[in-house]
Amino acid sequence: MKKTAILFFTAITLGFASCDMDKLPYNKVSDQEALQTVTDFKNMRVGLYSAMRSITSGGILTAIELQADNFNAVVGYSNTYGDMYRWQFTANTSTINTVYGNYQALIGRANYIITNQTQADSTQFELADQIMVKKIIGEAYFMRAYSIYQLSQYFCKAYDAQTASEPQSGVSYRTDYAPSSNPATYPARYTLEETYVQIASDIAEAKSRINVEGEPASGYVTNDIITALEARVALSKKDYSTAAEKAASLVNSGRYPLVADGYELMDMWANDGSSETIWQIPIPSRNERPGQNGRYYLPYQDGSIPDYIPTAEFINLFEENDARLDAYFLSDNISTTNGASGTVAEFNKFPDESGLWQTLGRTEDVRFTSEPKVFRIAEMYLIATEAYAQLDNLESATHYLNALKASRIAGYTDTHFASTSNLLSELKNERRRELAGEGFRMFDLKRWGEGVKRGEPQNMNFCLFPGSDATTALSRSAADTRMVWPIPQSERDTNPQIAQNPGY
Repeated sequence: MKKTAILFFTAITLGFASCDMDKLPYNKVSDQEALQTVTDFKNMRVGLYSAMRSITSGGILTAIELQADNFNAVVGYSNTYGDMYRWQFTANTSTINTVYGNYQALIGRANYIITNQTQADSTQFELADQIMVKKIIGEAYFMRAYSIYQLSQYFCKAYDAQTASEPQSGVSYRTDYAPSSNPATYPARYTLEETYVQIASDIAEAKSRINVEGEPASGYVTNDIITALEARVALSKKDYSTAAEKAASLVNSGRYPLVADGYELMDMWANDGSSETIWQIPIPSRNERPGQNGRYYLPYQDGSIPDYIPTAEFINLFEENDARLDAYFLSDNISTTNGASGTVAEFNKFPDESGLWQTLGRTEDVRFTSEPKVFRIAEMYLIATEAYAQLDNLESATHYLNALKASRIAGYTDTHFASTSNLLSELKNERRRELAGEGFRMFDLKRWGEGVKRGEPQNMNFCLFPGSDATTALSRSAADTRMVWPIPQSERDTNPQIAQNPGY
């Protein structure tokens, strides 16, 4: 089987492997026959959302979370994602290849729809069908934008206007569906500036085709979901005016009220029910189950140990009356393979026997799962806070930060910050508290120009290789090579146009 430079239109799982660039998928018909009917478009839409479900849950989130500073590996752990946790990954690490391949595969699915979009204007379609097809094409543009953006977060340096035009600093991607076995046709990496221009262009195309009002826990792309992506992208680009405008518009719409108490906060994760969720991808059957988000944070069976537990430094960021302490953590007694035993706080944001587990038949393969929550209103409060602070609008920044904290902390009294730097310091802690486990931490540290330093463990006796620079004492600067993931070596072997990130 020949290798491929750009992966596309294949079954997407965390264990995804490369597929031939010049071979058509087993179920693909020729371009002259494909996407001739509304049903063809709807079937392709299923593939879009299936792929999106896979890249927003499970190991893709876990791998990047464990690289950061919130967790310690437990002695006797399974070593799953151990190379990510110990900062020993390389361009040949399977996790790197999988993440890269899954995003490129979704780009390929989107390209197939976009390349065939002329069918949307066919006079054979009824008006309602034309509207549906137009929306599906908009969703393809949206998901391509999302995938290119996410690739930039993993595989590119943080956006800096001074360096964004450097050659090969951005993402390699196609914007057409053009299978080829000729390596000369494979795209190099664009500049980071060009990458963000493409993201903005795709978002604009999505906006021109999608006209669906947002509502809590929407399962399909809406106007609000597009706005949420605009806010996230703008923050990464340090376009603070746009980030503040977009995030604040969602908060101020009132469509996604913050939960009233800790029970509702738990329900968001345990039972996938919350007014705060902007986009929640539904899981209608076991065949479409997502990755197991909580698989390595909790014991797999009675008497066993979790692979990773939160650091004491992370847990101590929460105030005693913070509802997230009960919603995100679970007290448990464990005994490790080195004879240590005692009580620890385990990360329980993605509980074992969730509502989804019950709905899908209480089977082994749906434990630790929940419906992917791609965008939440809490993130928009945090984006508005950071963006307004960077714009020196301390009053607005304080307003959004206090509002979020008041919904999480019983008896909270508004804080008045003496300076923008003081507010930004608390904003960083609040993002760490609120978004834990959702794949943001490493990207935040990179955006802020900060490195990774793991704090004090809950109990050093529970930890793998206590005191080691690769585990509990890990400290890496913002300039460390591995703050940016390497382009998979298999991809570079096939595509000679792609430059590797420095240091690999």
